[in-house]
Amino acid sequence: MLFLRYTIFLFLLTFLIFNLNINSLGSGDTIPARLLPLNVLSGQGLYFDNFVELLQKRFGTLYYFQQFDTHYISFFPILTGLLVLPFYLPFYIYLKLNNINDINHLYTFSLGLQKLSASFLASISVVLFYLLIKKISSNNKISLVFALIFAFACQTFSVSSQALWQHGTANLFMIISLIFLLKALEMNNFKKKVYYLLSITFTLFSFWSRPNFFLWWTVIFFFIYRKEKSGKKLYVLFSLLGVTVLASYNFYFFHSIFGGYVSQLSTFSLTSLISNLSGLLFSPARGIIFYTPLFIFSFLSIVFLRQINRLPVKIKIIFYINYIYFILGLILNSFWGVWWGGHSWGNRLLTDIAVSAIILCYFFYINISNSWLKFICYLQCNHSGDRSMLLQQV
Repeated sequence: MLFLRYTIFLFLLTFLIFNLNINSLGSGDTIPARLLPLNVLSGQGLYFDNFVELLQKRFGTLYYFQQFDTHYISFFPILTGLLVLPFYLPFYIYLKLNNINDINHLYTFSLGLQKLSASFLASISVVLFYLLIKKISSNNKISLVFALIFAFACQTFSVSSQALWQHGTANLFMIISLIFLLKALEMNNFKKKVYYLLSITFTLFSFWSRPNFFLWWTVIFFFIYRKEKSGKKLYVLFSLLGVTVLASYNFYFFHSIFGGYVSQLSTFSLTSLISNLSGLLFSPARGIIFYTPLFIFSFLSIVFLRQINRLPVKIKIIFYINYIYFILGLILNSFWGVWWGGHSWGNRLLTDIAVSAIILCYFFYINISNSWLKFICYLQCNHSGDRSMLLQQV
């Protein structure tokens, strides 16, 4: 009963606070995901032709669409838009019953639907993050605290809950993949393979949602492949199937396995790694130091490696997997020429490592024995939350 109360409380509290600004803070990047459910429900499928004229008049640019033959498709991955389709359905039925079919009205309604569906997914992510930390810590209170930190002291608040960004969907699937991974690590029978496959499935969903999460799939896949003596062929074939589905979609519509992001590959550079990393860390407009300083504790969690190695095997595995992904994700964004993430709020691109960052913060916090350090950690979490709140008002 207490567990149920916590989950309901978390969902209602976060959903309410995420919507207090009564506004959707997205950009052109989120327009395809925002309109795709309406497109599908109205019988247009993946083609945005009906909205092109309206968007050209309003914004003049259609960089978020890709022309395919005589049609326009999303430049960005489509899984986020498809995922919220059931959420849009009752509202779409209401619009149809009231004969609201005009493109202008549909576009206006989509703004509110985007905010509600994005905040709904973000709140579900927070609840699942609570379940994940509870499986790691077996402590309701500390799980609740870190779920709230994940909700309000990082990009879940300032990015994922505000619009249908790819990051939010990918983080949701990432959390689910970790829950199934933990379940697999607890099993010693045939169910272990089932849970490993479910974990791989959701890493692939993360990858389908946002290309950067190929790193997450890679980390989980190689861990499972190296750890398990049996079933390796099954894990390889299953992963290849998932990657092939995405590659086939990309190649069909974009003539490249990289999809719309093939045009971004030219911005990646090895020579700019140091300067870009410095920006990600120290930029007043985007840097971790100013926007999410608690990520510093994520990085420093490695100093407690001796204590962490004394923890149960499954908990140690969760630490190592997330630390590796955290570092790789930071490096990947440092290779990208547009490391600041374009027109967005704070260090939006680092939303990709937010789940791992807060998990690592948990490992840092539980190993602190000095009360002053605990207090500083608390202040940093609140500082990050205050910065996120300010971002909502920009």
